[in-house]
Amino acid sequence: MQSYRRQHFFPNDVRDLLNIEDADNVCWFTFASSAVEFADGRQQLGIVKSATVAVVSMQLAALLGFSTFILTGCDISYQNTITSAGISGTKPDRFILNGTANFDHFHPDYLDRNVDWTIPEVAKILLDFQKIGQQFEAVGINVRNATVGGRLECFRRASLAPQLRKWREKLIRKYMTVQ
Repeated sequence: MQSYRRQHFFPNDVRDLLNIEDADNVCWFTFASSAVEFADGRQQLGIVKSATVAVVSMQLAALLGFSTFILTGCDISYQNTITSAGISGTKPDRFILNGTANFDHFHPDYLDRNVDWTIPEVAKILLDFQKIGQQFEAVGINVRNATVGGRLECFRRASLAPQLRKWREKLIRKYMTVQ
C-alpha cells in the first residue's frame, strides 16, 4: 500500500487570516470571480464559490482528476429555521443553535451551539448543484446521487452498494493478484 501525506486546501482570500506555513501538502486556490460559470474541473484553476461546501469540494476533487462522484448525505432537506425551538436569530440571514440538536446534518452535534451560523439558502444550493452537474456532464464527469430521500434531484439516482462492490472487486484485482 502506498503511503500519502494528507493534502490541505485553503482559499487564497483567507491566507492572511490563517497561520499556515506553505508546504508541499498545502494547496492555496483562488475563487473565480464569476458566480455564473463553474470551473470545468480540468482546464481552469479558479474554483467558484458556492452556497454549499459540497460543490466547492466537488470542484477541487475534479481538479485532482476524479471523474466519478457518488453523493451521499446530500438531502438538502433543512428543517431548522429561526422559528424552531432553541434557535434565535442575530441577523436576518443568521441563526444560533441554543442547546438544541441540529437535525439538518448527519449528526445532531454537527454545528456548534451558541455560534452564529448562516441560514442555508436552499434555492441557491440547489441551483449550484444543478450548474456544477451541467458543467461536469459537459466534460464527461459522472455525478450520481445515492442519498436516500431528500430534495437533490438534479443528478440521476444511484444505489451505493453496487458501486462499492464494483470498486472493491477492482481494488482486489489490482492489489491482491498473486505474483
